Amino acid sequence: MSAILRVTQLDASILDHELLQLLTSQWSKAFKYCKWTWWSSIQPERDAVMRLLLWRFSIYVQSSTFGQDLLDVHYTDKSLLPMSSWQKFAYAAVVVGGNYARDRLQRPLPKLTAWCPHAPQLAEFLDAATEAAALANFLVFLQRGRYQLLLERALGVRAQFSKPQAARQLSYDFMNREILWHVFAEFLLFLLPLINVQRMRNCFRRAFHPMTPGKGVQGTNPKHLHKCVVCDLPPCTPHSIGCSHVFCYYCIMGNALADSEFCCPSCGVQVGRHETIVPIVLETEADVS
Repeated sequence: MSAILRVTQLDASILDHELLQLLTSQWSKAFKYCKWTWWSSIQPERDAVMRLLLWRFSIYVQSSTFGQDLLDVHYTDKSLLPMSSWQKFAYAAVVVGGNYARDRLQRPLPKLTAWCPHAPQLAEFLDAATEAAALANFLVFLQRGRYQLLLERALGVRAQFSKPQAARQLSYDFMNREILWHVFAEFLLFLLPLINVQRMRNCFRRAFHPMTPGKGVQGTNPKHLHKCVVCDLPPCTPHSIGCSHVFCYYCIMGNALADSEFCCPSCGVQVGRHETIVPIVLETEADVS
């Protein structure tokens, strides 16, 4: 039987803790609209019932927690045999009964406080002593790789793989593709802001749709026009460049700043200097009449 890794044992403990937190939170959400005054006072009993159910359908049945079962791990004794009955019940007594006693002493009932007024201080002392012993056991576990929990050392049970582990062959093809894609995406994010898209589009239009400015377009009054030549929408803050067409201020200024050789898309009049871009007032139907 191959030796189990430390990280596998730690992952199993994390999975068990997350499962317990998930179930208790779902239980609390299911009864959150119940206005029972005693519901919050029995929090230790509710947690104890949840731990008991988890023990009944995991350790008692298959000698492994749910987290260990997901990682193909189970508990064995020193002879590599499954846990005996007394070990399973001792495990339940500590995990269920021990945690219940600690939680109840930290949140004592009125009768318990009257019978033992120092119950909270006793719970803090026992909790501190248990944490110190667990820390010492964990340091030994990091060195030797066995008995991650103090309970495992006390019961003489250890985690083992359920099946012999074959040699793992890692494939880095997916990782290489991900790295290549991230490098390419970062290169595009660096390159795209440096590309003048508007100027490229205007150069493409001038190359494939050459246009010679017609005579008489300069000085023509564009006040009667009500569509921008660039966006083909009613002009917002209408401006003119001296031809017989009207532009939105953003359309003409954006193209003129991006392309110094920008021309009117309809008649071919070049913008030239920015001083030639002047605001105009469009005529309405009421003004014409």
